[in-house]
Formats: sequence, structure tokens, C-alpha cells
Amino acid sequence: MQVTSGEDQVTFSLTERTEIDSHVPALRELAGAERGRTDGTLNPLADLRRTGYRCAEPAPVIRFTGFLMIRIADQHVRGTRLIWRDGNTRRLENTTGDVADGIVAYLAGIRARREELERFTREWRLSETLRALAQAREEREKRRRDFVSRYTAILAEITELETFLELVQRRNSANGWGELARIVIWVNARLTTLRRQTEPDRIAAALTAEDLFPEIDDLASSSPDILVTPDDGASGS
Repeated sequence: MQVTSGEDQVTFSLTERTEIDSHVPALRELAGAERGRTDGTLNPLADLRRTGYRCAEPAPVIRFTGFLMIRIADQHVRGTRLIWRDGNTRRLENTTGDVADGIVAYLAGIRARREELERFTREWRLSETLRALAQAREEREKRRRDFVSRYTAILAEITELETFLELVQRRNSANGWGELARIVIWVNARLTTLRRQTEPDRIAAALTAEDLFPEIDDLASSSPDILVTPDDGASGS
């Protein structure tokens, strides 16, 4: 049997208490046993040697007492009653009010436990979301630093190459280029490539491709009010 309230459900059973009594042999059985002992036909050890099986013991007797019991299927709600039974002075049918109150109290305990579990789950999910956001922000900050470092290295190489060209031109203006011509050609080609990479449009395109500064930044806020879903907190209402 079950009682349901919203999302919560309690199951209980109504049973009759039983007792197990030892088998009490009837007069006919006692007489047969006496004859077996007298003529030797009743010999458990002989039966065991002959057949390999001992004679079965008489089955115990299950006796119905007429005492009824209501038991709630335990769902680990503490501080509530689970069993009501007939007593010697008070019958179960006279305690129906107490039983009904107990079932209602157990349902309330189930609901409280469910709501606590739901609250814990919401908080855990929120904590995991905030942790994931923090990790994603840190990873993106590293990518931003790497991006700046990469272009800083390019600019430093441009400065180095320009300084080299200026030095060569200043020291060899009167003597001609000679063997320096080939390295000067290479340096100029390298400068052209590097300067093209540092053009504003090229840098902006690289930023867009790597999604380092999106116009709508999903990682900018970690406010719990933003992260809570619309139905959060409403399940217990």
C-alpha cells in the first residue's frame, strides 16, 4: 500500500504477526515412534548408512496470532515511527489516528530529505560551474599572455633586424656591399614578412580567430544569480 503527496511517496504494509512453534507430535506419531524403537525399524543412523540421507526433521508450525501490524518501508527518515502493532490492551484499529499522523510525518520527512538533497545538488552544480568558469578564465588569460608574448617577440626581432641594417649601412657606405649584400637582402625580406604580421588588421584577425576578446564574453561573470537556472529553488514549492 502507498500514500503519495506530490513527488513523495511512502509505502507501508499490513500483516498479521506469526509465531513459530516446534512440531508437537500427535498421539499417532508417538505410537509409531514407540513401535519403531521396539522393533528396530526406527534407527536414524541405520537410515543414514543405508540411504545417505538422514530422516527429515518435522517442519516447525507457523501459528497466526491474530495480532495485526502496520510497518512503513524504511526510507532512512530518522526520528519517525515505522511500526504500529496490536497490543494486549490496545488494538490497532483504535490507533488509526496515530497511524495516519505517523504516515503524514514520514511523508514530511521524505519531502524534507528530498528538498535537502535537491538543495545540495544545486549548490554542488553551481560550485562545479564556478570552478569550471574560473579554470576557463585562467586558461584564456594564459592564451592572451602567450599571444602578447608572441607579438612582442616579433617586434623585438624587427627592432633587432633594423638595428643590424642601420649598422651595416653606416659602416659600409664607402666600401660597397660586397659579401654583405646577400644577408642584407635576406634581412629586408624577413622585415617585410614580420612587418606584415604586425599590421593592425592582421593582429585583429588573429585575435578573432583565437577568440581571445569576444564581444559577448561568457566568462566575464561568475555571479550565482546569473548561473542559477529558472527552475532552481522552485522544486520545494
